[in-house]
Amino acid sequence: MSRFLPNFKTTLKTYDRGIWYKQRYTGVGFIPNVATRGLATFTAASAVATHDDNSMDEISGLYAMTKSGNENYFVGVDDSVATTMFIVDREFNKNSTIALESDTWTDAEEVSGYTDSLGNHWILLMEYGDNGASRTTKYIYRFKEPTVTGSNITILDADYEKIPFVYPAAPIWEGGGILGDVEASFADPVDGKIYIMSKRETRNFIFSLPIEDTYTGTQTLSYHGLMHAD
Repeated sequence: MSRFLPNFKTTLKTYDRGIWYKQRYTGVGFIPNVATRGLATFTAASAVATHDDNSMDEISGLYAMTKSGNENYFVGVDDSVATTMFIVDREFNKNSTIALESDTWTDAEEVSGYTDSLGNHWILLMEYGDNGASRTTKYIYRFKEPTVTGSNITILDADYEKIPFVYPAAPIWEGGGILGDVEASFADPVDGKIYIMSKRETRNFIFSLPIEDTYTGTQTLSYHGLMHAD
């Protein structure tokens, strides 16, 4: 895979600001509006927005909100902030924050979401970062997407679910055990699963958790194999 990207580390250090980039895929086998596999070639990245807000200096996950009226907003998490998520607009101006009434988190690395068959819009805060591979139980916080008004939002205890999960006994992770670091996931309401991909392995592991109406107890993820195993 070839990419033509600016030096993000240098750029952020030089300008002390966040820069939001976009790229356009034009790789081998490219068919407009159709997802295909093949050798990817990307055009040069272009900045679509910048921000100077020091409260959001390490955004790790960003999810495009889907509820009617929220289409111009994104919800993100800064993995160094344990108390709030951030709602930003398309220019990356901070609109407001989201907090959970009785929970904070450790190294949350992603915000994802999905729309269920009843038309409910769900947000998933993924607390699965684990640089030291030391935490056995990780958590997913699930709540309905709130309406963006410009005011800060607190999700009440009764309105969110804290879902504990663990990895299966196999495979063995890069560190030699069954614990590891993760920064990528997505929810697929079509096949009804939340997919979670490992970070540090040469060929990343793929795990999943079925999307259920409610969960009881600690969930064990299912292992599906290696990224690009074929």
